[in-house]
Amino acid sequence: MLSIRYFICTCFVFIYLGTYAQEEIVFDSLGVQLDRMVPRFVERGFSGAILIEKDGQIILKKGYGFAQDRAKIPFRTNTAFGIGTLSMQFMATAILQLSEQGKIALDAPISRYLQEVPDDKKAITIGQLLSYSSGLPDFFNNKSDHKNISRQLAFREIMDLPLQFKPGKSFLFSNAGYTLLAIIFEEITGSSYLDYLRQDLFPAAGMTETAFNGSQIWSETRVAEGRGFVELADNNPLRWPDPSWNIIGTGEIVTTLDDLYAWKLAWDQNRLVSAQTKELMMQKHALDKTQRFIEYGYGWRRKEEFDYEMIYNSGGGEYGQLATIRYYPEKNISIVLLSNSYQDVNPLAAVLVTQFEKRFLQDEQ
Repeated sequence: MLSIRYFICTCFVFIYLGTYAQEEIVFDSLGVQLDRMVPRFVERGFSGAILIEKDGQIILKKGYGFAQDRAKIPFRTNTAFGIGTLSMQFMATAILQLSEQGKIALDAPISRYLQEVPDDKKAITIGQLLSYSSGLPDFFNNKSDHKNISRQLAFREIMDLPLQFKPGKSFLFSNAGYTLLAIIFEEITGSSYLDYLRQDLFPAAGMTETAFNGSQIWSETRVAEGRGFVELADNNPLRWPDPSWNIIGTGEIVTTLDDLYAWKLAWDQNRLVSAQTKELMMQKHALDKTQRFIEYGYGWRRKEEFDYEMIYNSGGGEYGQLATIRYYPEKNISIVLLSNSYQDVNPLAAVLVTQFEKRFLQDEQ
C-alpha cells in the first residue's frame, strides 16, 4: 500500500468531465506550496488555469474558479480561451518561417512586398513591424474588434495613419503593424493566413484544440467567458463572429492551457523555427522605456524580475482575458497562465504571478 506521505508530496488528480478526461497535477513540495497560494486569490475574484514547469517537469497544472461565472461552470485545464494579442506570437513565427524559406527579408522595406505604399511608410522594414518600432500607431480602426472589415479596407486605413515617429527611432506597441504583417504574409504566399494557422502551424505545434473566435469546435460549457472592464453583450469567444481584418494577425486565436503548453514545448524543441532563428526572435530589437525598460524581440519580450531574466509574452485586455507565457532561464521555470478575470488595471492574475515569482525566484536565492 502506498503511504499517505506519498500522496501528500505527489498528488495526481484525475477528473472526468462528461466525455472529457482531464488531468490536474500538483507535484512535489514547490507545486504544493504554489497551489496553496491560489485559493485566497479565488476568494477575491481570480479565475483561470495555471501550469508551472520546473526542470522539464510539470509541478502544477490546475483550473481555479469559474470559466462561466453566471452558470458556475468550473475553469478546467481544457477550457477554451481567447488569448488576445498573444496571437501576435503566432504571426511573428509565421513571418520568421518565411524568412527561413528565403521568401522575405527582415531588413527589407514593406514596399518590396506591397503596392501603393505612401512615401512616408516606404522605408518601414519587416523587422520594425515585428518589434513595434515602425512608427505606426496602435489601432487603425476605432470600431469594435468584431466589426467586419475587408483586407483591402484594413490596408487603406493603415496606410492613411500618421506615423508617430520616424521608423526605427522609437517604440510604440502597434496592433496595426501586426495586421499589416498578416496582409504581407498573404501577399507573399498567395494563401490565407488563417488557413495557414489551421492547417500548418497549429498541427506542427501539436495544438489539437485551437481555433478562432466564432469557431464551433468546443461545446458551450468548454469556453471561458471574460469578466472584463468593458462588457460586450456576450464576452464569449464561441459566440463572437469569425475574425475579420480588425484582429487578424493580432487577436484571433482561441486555445486551451494544454494547447498553449504544447506551443511552449514546440518552441523549446525548435520544432517551429531553427535554434538560430529562435535566438534572433528573442533578442532585443526595440526598447519600451515607459514600462520598466522592457526589451522587445520578434513576438517575445524580455525584462528582469527579482534580478532574474524573464522571457515572455502576454495578451488580453478589456474583454476579460489575460494570457501569458513566461520563462525564467536561470531557474529553468516556465509559467503558462490563462485568466478570465482581467477586471482592472492591477488584475489579480498579475498579482498572483508576482507572488509565484517571489516564491521561486526571491525566496530561493
